[in-house]
Amino acid sequence: MVSEFLCAERAPVEYTTEGKTRRLMVGKKFQGEVTPIPGPDHDQNLVVSNTGYWMGPDITIAQAGKGRIRAYGRVWDFRVDFHRELTRLAS
Repeated sequence: MVSEFLCAERAPVEYTTEGKTRRLMVGKKFQGEVTPIPGPDHDQNLVVSNTGYWMGPDITIAQAGKGRIRAYGRVWDFRVDFHRELTRLAS
């Protein structure tokens, strides 16, 4: 359900891999980065198996290195600002 439609924009999408780290950039609006967490055998990633997840039963566990959205005059850094924003909204 959407109460108010703000806008739609076009932007280039860039997906890159550096080592095991995956980065996604959508124009200057969105930046995201994740790195898989190594399992007990450091050559293999930590994986949760047999999940029933709609994209596949095996899910690689990863840590976010960056998560930032710039939109509507705001900048949200999901490592710090997102938690602060949720706390502010809840009070």
